[in-house]
Amino acid sequence: VLLNTPWLARNESMGWSNLLRYIQKNFKKFDVVFELHTEPRNIILGKLIGKNLIGFGYRGLGFLLTKQCKTDWENRSIVKQNIDLLKPFLIKGKKNQTLEPKIYLTKKELEKAAQIMTDLGLDPKLKIIGIHPGVSDNYRLWPLEKFSELVQSIKNNYNVILLDDNDSKTKFIEKGKNVFDLSGKLNLREFFSVVSKLDLLVGLESLSVHVASAVNTRTIEIHSSTTNPKVMGALLNKQK
Repeated sequence: VLLNTPWLARNESMGWSNLLRYIQKNFKKFDVVFELHTEPRNIILGKLIGKNLIGFGYRGLGFLLTKQCKTDWENRSIVKQNIDLLKPFLIKGKKNQTLEPKIYLTKKELEKAAQIMTDLGLDPKLKIIGIHPGVSDNYRLWPLEKFSELVQSIKNNYNVILLDDNDSKTKFIEKGKNVFDLSGKLNLREFFSVVSKLDLLVGLESLSVHVASAVNTRTIEIHSSTTNPKVMGALLNKQK
């Protein structure tokens, strides 16, 4: 379903010319638009490209929404908030159904991840900890020297795999015995599969911890003062 759902990517709306071009191309094209981030700018865009607009609107312009939903946005998980948007459609889950996310991996993908791990030359006697130091917003970063200290403190007792979409951050982390760097070497599905093979992932409030949650890998999340773990944390009972 998600693969066939229209999604406004950032690069499609970056800059006024791209934004206006997108609106012209898609004016009132979609039967329903879901606005997930309560951004007034997105609400205006959704109003122009959709026949119906559903969202929360607690940051303003809620009057433009076809259906304005209510939620506890300060304490309720963002995953559950987004599911709240489906209530106007009376979409109901099974009784006692959990809301834990799930990424489904194929047998071939899992075998490829196992081969990647084998090729690294991990110590088979040690458990595997993944470290993901990256995040999209710099104000949410944890100092790289802290990540480096963490790696040095655990590398004698664990296999440590550094993960990120490139090595712009992991190159500053001291390596050594039992430390392996896969940053920038995996495509998205390979990243999912490798994370599923970890015993633990340590990361910031970013895609990595949500992926770990969805492949049933334990997580330790590092949140800055700008994010609320209750809202932005990975939705999994194994998180710390």
